[in-house]
Amino acid sequence: MGQYWNLFNVENRERLGDGKLGEIFFESCWHRLVKLLAQPTRSGFRRHTTWLAPGTSHAPPSKAELGVLSKLPDEILTAIFASFKRHHIHDMIMFSLAHSYLAEIGYFFIQKIYQRKSGSWSNDRLICAGDYAHTAPNGVFTEDEMKMVRESGLYWYLHGEFKSRTMSVKTFYFNYYVGFPPPQIVRSVCSSMDVLHAKENQKLCQYVYDLCTPRLEYDSTKDWVLANLTKSEYIRADALNRLPMQPGEKKAREGPFLTVRGIGLGHVLLSRVCYSDDPSVSMPVPWGLSYNIIRGPWAGHRFEITTLDRLKPAEKGEWKDISVEAMEDMRQIIEEFEF
Repeated sequence: MGQYWNLFNVENRERLGDGKLGEIFFESCWHRLVKLLAQPTRSGFRRHTTWLAPGTSHAPPSKAELGVLSKLPDEILTAIFASFKRHHIHDMIMFSLAHSYLAEIGYFFIQKIYQRKSGSWSNDRLICAGDYAHTAPNGVFTEDEMKMVRESGLYWYLHGEFKSRTMSVKTFYFNYYVGFPPPQIVRSVCSSMDVLHAKENQKLCQYVYDLCTPRLEYDSTKDWVLANLTKSEYIRADALNRLPMQPGEKKAREGPFLTVRGIGLGHVLLSRVCYSDDPSVSMPVPWGLSYNIIRGPWAGHRFEITTLDRLKPAEKGEWKDISVEAMEDMRQIIEEFEF
């Protein structure tokens, strides 16, 4: 049947991917790893564009229009927003829609949710284990964790521990609330306002869309790197341009999200964190390359995606750029796959 693989976040008890490595290796889901590991260079908490109901002027929102709420100081209104649970984002949005003055405050808290979820896997141990993995890489797990590994085998220990937590609150919000304004929220909120006329409803939905759009910035003029915090090694994002291009494909610089042939830093990370005791990868690659994949040199290490000028001091010695080596490994995989 072949060996099945999952990428596990040991700290958060979360996992991504599920299938034979050859079937999932080039999937777009690995782009999600970039936002899970990358810290934005800037969070755009700028003043939100005021929603204007039909017939209103372009004047700044007036607190006096809040009725009884106008008697509350801004500190209390802020505390109300802060009291909303993070998984009650729908309620936060509805309260913001009550008036543009409240939207100015609510917008800040909505953006804070996006900021917290972006980079939420930074500095966590990551390992992509195959279900034939019984042992574990040295120096990765605690003694208590190793007891469980010895009892169940690495994969089944991880799979069993994370089974009911595959889609935790943290990962759920990343999937739906980070990276794009989720249509589910817009539909949910707008359906709650179905008493509005069609024209007003369209305007409201556009406003909800604007309110829910993440304003996280990843400066594409910076030099972005995938950093292994455990080994003090990094891979430059622009090194992806070393990979063979498809006919007509243009080289692009898009900060940490740079892709070549659909391959990004998430795929590069996956190629170096796999671990198993069996070389079955369901990929048309030579045995030697297969063995290098299943004994990934970065398996179980801690990572972040950041800019060169924000790299923390190396935990061991000096930082080492291994971009050339990593891209050569990726090139071999692509060529053998005839991708």
